[in-house]
Amino acid sequence: MMTTIREMKINGETIKQDIQNMQIVFGPHHVLSIFHDENNELIIELIHTHHGLRFKAADDIPTEFEKGMNILENMFPENRVDNIVTIMMSGDREERIAEIIKEYAKNDVNREWLLNTQTDRDNVFKNSFHAICQYTDDFDLSLWYLSFSQSFGRKTEPMLSKMKELCTNSDKQIISFNTDVPEKCPFNKSKKEKIEQIFKIDCNQTADQIKKSINKCYNSAKFHQSDSWCNLKVYSSCPYQSECPVQKWHEIIEKYHLPYRKESQIFFYYDTLCLLNNHKIKSFDDLFSAIDEMTEDKNKKTIIIRTLLKQIRGIATKSLLFLQLENIYNNRNLDYSELIFVDRLALRVAERMKFPYYEKDLVDAIRTFGEKYNLNSRQIDFALWEMGFICTSDGCGHGKNGKECIFKEVCTWQN
Repeated sequence: MMTTIREMKINGETIKQDIQNMQIVFGPHHVLSIFHDENNELIIELIHTHHGLRFKAADDIPTEFEKGMNILENMFPENRVDNIVTIMMSGDREERIAEIIKEYAKNDVNREWLLNTQTDRDNVFKNSFHAICQYTDDFDLSLWYLSFSQSFGRKTEPMLSKMKELCTNSDKQIISFNTDVPEKCPFNKSKKEKIEQIFKIDCNQTADQIKKSINKCYNSAKFHQSDSWCNLKVYSSCPYQSECPVQKWHEIIEKYHLPYRKESQIFFYYDTLCLLNNHKIKSFDDLFSAIDEMTEDKNKKTIIIRTLLKQIRGIATKSLLFLQLENIYNNRNLDYSELIFVDRLALRVAERMKFPYYEKDLVDAIRTFGEKYNLNSRQIDFALWEMGFICTSDGCGHGKNGKECIFKEVCTWQN
């Protein structure tokens, strides 16, 4: 909750220093005062002659002041204005948006927060992570499954809980990708060949050339459609199916009723298995280490891992969510500007609030805005995404059930 007088504007000049109280005398006998009372509550007083009203201005949303204003707006609808939007339509608005994001970023989570089991015990993400990590003894794999849980278009917390239940009640060897495909699998040889090709790529090429090289030697969609990579048709009639960990995974997702996309759900497991269980790589940590050996260039490292994980069926853009989580919680030092996936929640907020520079490509707008106001892409992307849970498809949720949208004062959208 914002409990200070954040700024004043006098004759076009904005004052942003520490303002403890202010008073404006105007008209024949009117006074407007904003100050902190003896309980350190932010108060607004509206006085005429010797009488007036006093409201709390920073209590729970909707504040006392907002409730009073709502009554006045209903009594005098012809006098209603959206004055905040009018004031902040220029560069001042951009600057204010940057300030809001910087302030919000101070509350961002990190590795210390995730590993501290004594705080935020009711946080569903945190609880789910610890449960899966304790069961699998694999930090990265826990983040991978939680990212996968968000690829179904369902509500965040129920899917996190479902993935926790699925992982912690299933065969650990299967969940951990420790069981390889049968030796006689028709795709066993091609799996080995593709891994070899990936790690022989010339990293002296440009980032775009590296991306093309990876896609050329490892494109799961292309392979499975050409019968050189496992697919549903081959899998369904495979004589080695009963020995295959993919079949065990298939049983697990049927048992826990994962919604939609049956084929991609099955081969999310196969594609991940091929990448994490081979003669060179046995875990995500091995994968990151192998990429570190390929190049020291931060941007190229990010391009390589992003392009590889993009090939995995069933997880879609949430492979980028996984890499964002790796950056935050596992200090992978990836180039965050390459990991923006503009989730539908972020897009909705950006469209409604008319985010600066956003016309067709939100990623470009985020980069441009970040460079201008010294914000990293993670801070902007995360703020937009988080507010998407308040700015819902049903309308603006600001002030409902205690929810507060940080962009309310700069938003031009009308419910």
